[in-house]
Amino acid sequence: MRLNINKEQVINNYCKDKDMLNENYDTERSSWKFTYKAKEILPFAKIRLMEHQNEETNLRKQLAGLIQDPSSFYDDSKIQQLKAEVDRHSLLREQFEVYCHEFARTPNKEFNLKLSDIVFFRIHTSDIKINE
Repeated sequence: MRLNINKEQVINNYCKDKDMLNENYDTERSSWKFTYKAKEILPFAKIRLMEHQNEETNLRKQLAGLIQDPSSFYDDSKIQQLKAEVDRHSLLREQFEVYCHEFARTPNKEFNLKLSDIVFFRIHTSDIKINE
């Protein structure tokens, strides 16, 4: 049996809820803490910032194209959907700008990250090596 999982939907739900499903259960996972210095998290935050900047720019271009195209100008649902996506990536971009600023400002400050933070910054999937 094959599960049909929509990656976009999973990501959207994660961003909206901020809590991972696995952390809502009473397991040891919910108590795991990972200590990182700000300078160790900074590269991950910069990558995420660039991702959201790029996505926001691309979405704004698509939105401008729809507005300029007389045949699609009145497709309000598509325009509203794109506006919502621009807003979402804009908020995440601003959030990562703040993280980058703070991590650069206090490079030796230690942060206790939960599993959801590790996923949020994508530390677990990156090729970046953290200096021990």
